[in-house]
Parts: sequence; C-alpha cells; structure tokens
Amino acid sequence: MTTVVHTWGFDRAPEVTWPPDLQPIPLGPGPWPEGPVVVHAADAQAFAAAAAARPLPNGRLPEAILYRPPGIVVDAETDGYFDAEVLAEDWDALRQLLACPQQIMQAELAEELPLRFLQELDRPIAEVATAELPLAAAARAHLAECAVCRLAFDRAVEERLRQRRLLLCPDTGRLAAYARGAPDAQVQKHLLTCRACQAEVAVLSERPRPTAQPWLNIPLLPPPAIEPGQPTIFVILAALVQGAARGQLTVSGARLTRRGGREALSASEVAEALAQIGRQGQIKLVRPHRDLVVGWDAEEQAIWLGRLHGAGMRSVAAFRVEVRRGEQVLWQGESHEGRTTIPIAALEEALHAGADQVVILEEE
Repeated sequence: MTTVVHTWGFDRAPEVTWPPDLQPIPLGPGPWPEGPVVVHAADAQAFAAAAAARPLPNGRLPEAILYRPPGIVVDAETDGYFDAEVLAEDWDALRQLLACPQQIMQAELAEELPLRFLQELDRPIAEVATAELPLAAAARAHLAECAVCRLAFDRAVEERLRQRRLLLCPDTGRLAAYARGAPDAQVQKHLLTCRACQAEVAVLSERPRPTAQPWLNIPLLPPPAIEPGQPTIFVILAALVQGAARGQLTVSGARLTRRGGREALSASEVAEALAQIGRQGQIKLVRPHRDLVVGWDAEEQAIWLGRLHGAGMRSVAAFRVEVRRGEQVLWQGESHEGRTTIPIAALEEALHAGADQVVILEEE
C-alpha cells in the first residue's frame, strides 16, 4: 500500500531517496491538503511564512512535520511552528505520523480536556473508555474507531499530566513521607483535589519499608539558652548536639569535657560546638564504634548527615534517617552517595510537631 506524502522544499534540497511505499507529492501555491505537510528543514522558514499568509478556511494553520537532516539549523521561532519532527530517513517514524491524516488534530484534543477531568483521573488515560471522554461526539466517534489516533491522544494526555504534575504536584519523596506519617499541610490540601496523588499515596502507604537495622539514636533535647537572634539552624543544631552528648557522642575537635552519656552540656560547650560549625560548615560526632558528620548546606537551606563509620572504621554507605516523635515517623529520607539531606523547613516543622529523636537505620 502506497501512502501519499505532501512535501515542501524537497525540490530545493539535496535529493532524498524515498522508500517505495511513500510517494512524495510536492506542493505548489494551491490550497493546503488534508493532513500534515512534510517540510524539509532547509526551507522551513519559507513554509512557515507561506502558511501564515494562507491559513486554512477554518482559520487554522496547516499541520506540518519537520524533516531535519543533520547539520541544518532552524531558528527557535520557526521550529516552534511544527507539530512534529522526524530525523532524515527515519521512515518508520514518518509512517507512524502519517498513518491517519487526523492524528495530529486528534492529539491536540488533549489540551481541550477540562482541568476537573484531569484532577479526578485516577487511572491511566488508556483505560478510560472513549465514551467517557469529555469531548465532542464527532471526536469521540473517531477516537473509538481509529487506534492510531487514540494512541496519539493518550500520549498527548500523558504529557499534559506530566507537565501538570511537575508544576503543581508534590514530588514522590514528599508524598512518601506524608504516607508514612509526616505532617504536611500543603500535601493534605493538595490531596483534596488530585486523584492521581491520592492513588500514589495509597500505594505508598501499603508499600513495605526497606529492611533496615538500627544504627544510632540521637535524642533531640532542648539546648541551654543561646544568644538571642541566632538563626533557626543554630537552634536545631544545638538541640542535636545536646542530644548527641546524652547519647555519648562528643564533637570532635571542640573543647568539650569528657563526660558520661547521662550528662547535659553547658551553655558554653554548646556555644563552642556552634562556633565550630560556623567556622567549618560541619561537625563530626564521635563515640566508640560510631562516628558521623553533620553539615550545613547554606545554599539548599538543609542539614546533611553522612560519612558514617561503624566498628573497625567500617563505612556505612546505605542508610535511612528518620525524625520521630516516639515511634511515629515525622520525616524520613534515604541516603544518596553516602549522605542524607534534611531540609531545615522539614526539621523545624517536625520539631513543632513534637519530634524527640533522630534515628539512623542501616540498610541491608
């Protein structure tokens, strides 16, 4: 079976060897055909100008596919005109785009779907019956009988959903933390209207956590009075340092008196620890068979935990950090390249919710 291909600009470009099943028909100055025009990139600007000067009777611009050989640059404004693009001699891709002359127009229907429909969509668009789509009757009739156009339409809807999610929806890590008990007022409000995120939270709530072994528990204890006006990060670090002392951890390099694990630090000792992190951007907490580094990332406004070592200075690369209130997990994060980063806003929120410990669990 031979497919007619309406072309533009190929007669003014190096000769192209077309496969036998594709029959190129160069366009003249007459009316635009039904379906897309395949435009050689070398003449793309001229086509865009001609299309703008002679739109279709309904006011639409003719559909067009850009045929792009290597080494030909098309300016951004002209490039944005085209509905699709194929690389030189990628005939299979071109055949798919030409399989139905309405394919591009049907894919554009994805932009006409009401926002409410997208918000309430709780399953893949491909599983939604054509009769359920909030489209005009003629559009539904064509999508019901044309598998090519239905596939193009579904892909366009998926892309719209992907873009919408990037702009409006919380990321998976934040949804996972909420599913496991972390308070998040913004996520809670978002879930009232987004069925897709509701479905994801439901799945995350049922998913078992990765197997992990307790590695270290650091209480979060109220620090002694520190200087007024200190940033929130210093208040949180002071609570962490005070808890570390209770857990028999000391700050390496700070002038701290050796003590038993039940004794709290004095205000001057906490101040010394804060001064060290102010100078170096990090502190090292140590005790027999356990040490780790706590750092401050000013650009990310986050605390990070990393460089864990166990007995015999064994490096611990895979671990999870949980901020808890009793047994309830208020925030958690997995390590990446030997480090877990905790946004200061998340820590502050957890502390306001009554967080009393930071637990590090080694992943198996």
